[in-house]
Amino acid sequence: MDVRVPSGPGAVTVLLFLSYADEDSEIAREIATRLRTDDVSVYSANDSVSRFDSTATEPEYAIQRADAFLALLSPNSLTSTSCRRERELALYREQRNRDSGTETDFVQVLQIRETPYHQAGSLHIRPWFYLTGQAAKERVLNDLASKFEPRAGSSPSGSHPPAGANGGHTRPPSRHFRNRERELEEVRAGITNEDGEHFWLIIAPPQLGKTWFLGEIGDGIGRSVRWEVKFVDARDLPPEVVGDADAILRIMFGLEPPASAERTITEIIATIISRKDRFQLCLLDSAELLDDNTVRTLRRYLSEINKGVAEARNPNARLALVAASRRENEWKGVHPAPRLQIRRLTEFKVEVINEALHKLAQDMHRPFTLPDLQPLAQRVHALSEGLPSLLVGCLNWIREREWTGLERLEDQATFEEIARPYIDNELLSPSSLRGFGSMPTSAERAAIQKALLTMSPYRFLTVSHLSRHTKQGDLQDAIDLLGWSVEHLWAAVSGTDLLYRPLREPWLEIYAPIRRLLFRHSYPSHASRGQAHHEACDFMQSFIIGQSGSDQCRVLVECLWHEAQALILEQPEDLAETLIRFARELDARLTPNPAFDKPALRDYAAWCMTNDQEFAENVASFPGLFDRLVEAVRHP
Repeated sequence: MDVRVPSGPGAVTVLLFLSYADEDSEIAREIATRLRTDDVSVYSANDSVSRFDSTATEPEYAIQRADAFLALLSPNSLTSTSCRRERELALYREQRNRDSGTETDFVQVLQIRETPYHQAGSLHIRPWFYLTGQAAKERVLNDLASKFEPRAGSSPSGSHPPAGANGGHTRPPSRHFRNRERELEEVRAGITNEDGEHFWLIIAPPQLGKTWFLGEIGDGIGRSVRWEVKFVDARDLPPEVVGDADAILRIMFGLEPPASAERTITEIIATIISRKDRFQLCLLDSAELLDDNTVRTLRRYLSEINKGVAEARNPNARLALVAASRRENEWKGVHPAPRLQIRRLTEFKVEVINEALHKLAQDMHRPFTLPDLQPLAQRVHALSEGLPSLLVGCLNWIREREWTGLERLEDQATFEEIARPYIDNELLSPSSLRGFGSMPTSAERAAIQKALLTMSPYRFLTVSHLSRHTKQGDLQDAIDLLGWSVEHLWAAVSGTDLLYRPLREPWLEIYAPIRRLLFRHSYPSHASRGQAHHEACDFMQSFIIGQSGSDQCRVLVECLWHEAQALILEQPEDLAETLIRFARELDARLTPNPAFDKPALRDYAAWCMTNDQEFAENVASFPGLFDRLVEAVRHP
């Protein structure tokens, strides 16, 4: 197809964006040929030849400039990563302009192959045109050609508003930061290497970039002609499909229900992959929405497909999978083979935030250097905890205030302004708290929220922690209202999406950045935070009595950490000496046994401290203090 962008006298006045999967290129060329005239240009990101530079022909640019977005709907387009990206950009533009009252029905759907209505996701409420029969195709294309033909009195050629001008043709704001190279390279290398790991699970709490990560993997690998990428987002699936592994695979591979049961779905798909002479990458997003039975069945199916492809011995056929989820339990285990490799996404560090601030400064023509921005980057990190959604909020806050009043980022009021919507609408939302069961009722949600906020001072949690706090006012009232026991509430907390995954110990840990956000939100003043840490330290000192062996050492470190947090907030003149003295006092609480004598317990406690990055960073502003504390634990 040729690509023309309105650019001056004699240029076309109507630009149509055509979005379609590679498998549908033949019918896409036919549609483009029918719609293209001297006054109508048709653009597609799949065009093999372009007379324009790469910037002018980027899909983002073309979608900003287009008069209509035509989504060629087929089972293949629903699982294509490029089509999904294009749809997201188009739907964003349509919604933005609809909100401003300047545009409606920018996105239009042309069904070119039979596609179940309920599988169309966000497209099912847009205008549909059916091109699945020859007569229908002729009629629709004639109607569309007439619809998009410029009329007398229409805007002159080249009058499309530039990006960002009236009309709102701007790309969605970027929510992504450049610190995922290591994780991306690890997963890409595993998938593309013949002897690499081809099955992966990406896990992270809400809004930490799992969808973006899958998109980057799909876009990068999909550029190779050897690969075909299939994408399914469980959020787009209707309830009856979310619980049906068979239906999910059929959507992913564009298959209709069989007329007979002569062959299983795994045999059919293995044959398709072996015959195509292309490697297949399946991307599954929001996998936490699938129940245990569906995941187990899906894993078994994928195992059978993988085995079938291997038995065909076609060197140009392979199956790979990357699933993204907030949880990992359902996907763990060596059986059925192949085992999934787990990659956990982490928060962003200060260096990444500094680069983002520098980019914002350049965009706004502010002469800040990277060293100039380091203090501000630390401030932004302290507020956002390195979570992508909050980083975007901080950058928008800075932009809106034109880089003035930046010291306010340290204020609790600014923290609530930026972080409160994320905490309420994402972290503490019903979907984040539902765990493995049904959506919680308002009363259940209130009890789980209260438990998480109340226990936010602690870095690790046991049922004893929860039991202690249910004896104090509001939390006890919340579970009494539900008729729950402490154990019932503990089970509910254990299933939430805010925990560190995969769990490393028999106790629970709230994902550290989220824990710190909840703590600051729940205890808004320095005084209340200091008091919370003192009370937590007192509890942990009593908790250590019931522990034995190496568990005592972990609790000892927690006692010391809580005391350090309280003293840092209170800033006494003798902070360092007070903390070292407390470290030595804690030694009396270590109880040796035949397996661990006192020196062995001290050494292990010191080792736990040495590997405690959060603790080391917390006291980094006091030079040499951390090393002195480690030595005080090892040699009291």
